[in-house]
Amino acid sequence: MITPPLGLNLFVASGMSGMSVMRVAKAAIPSALVLLTALALVTFVPFFATAFVGS
Repeated sequence: MITPPLGLNLFVASGMSGMSVMRVAKAAIPSALVLLTALALVTFVPFFATAFVGS
């Protein structure tokens, strides 16, 4: 639910749960931070990008 289109998914989750969009967005922040951390590791640390490829 936090992959693009993030905005649309937030509105759908808000409508289904009855919570405000801001409350749903705040609840999604930890997951988004985990994904951004993983992206940064794969992007800037070569070991993580090549560790599981073809050994």
